Amino acid sequence: MIVLSSLCFQFLIGQQNYTDYTSAYTGASYNIQVGNEGELYIDLMSFDEGDSKVGLIVKRKRVGDILNCLDSALSKYNSWKTVAINNNVKDFAKSIDCNCKSEAYFKYGDWQFDNFVQPTFEFKVVESNGKVWHLLIVRTGKLVSSTNQYIDHKGGAIVFSSSDEIVNFMNYIKTESVDLFLSKKPKTEELFK
Repeated sequence: MIVLSSLCFQFLIGQQNYTDYTSAYTGASYNIQVGNEGELYIDLMSFDEGDSKVGLIVKRKRVGDILNCLDSALSKYNSWKTVAINNNVKDFAKSIDCNCKSEAYFKYGDWQFDNFVQPTFEFKVVESNGKVWHLLIVRTGKLVSSTNQYIDHKGGAIVFSSSDEIVNFMNYIKTESVDLFLSKKPKTEELFK
């Protein structure tokens, strides 16, 4: 219980706004925050109705695995997008095998955390309003509170609609980029000279 309280306290005050990433498909921007230990809090598009907050927590030790999955998915995305365009495919979905782990947060009254999330990756082609979209979707799947199995959330996703969106996101979450951001922030003791 003390550990959970500590985690909730850190979640509420221990993060700094870092950057945003944008999805052309959803027409929205999503916030990425950085915790004191360099962990990332990545807001996602929510599958729950209403103004439900949901996101991934990527600890430093997991960033490499996430980047490897995104790199592999980017390669498939580029290849399959070319095939889809050359063959005038307008409706298609296929999962991309990749194994990585993270944690997630969601708002259900108070902040809830799911400590065992295995994101899935999917290439998808959809036609919407006369435009054909080639998407890479990273989903959390259903989330369940680690403190109460009866509190759950439909989950969320990152929806990329271009190689540039994927590459930009990968650059944002690289440890080197996060470290550079953190190094530019003054330490608390430096504020009071």
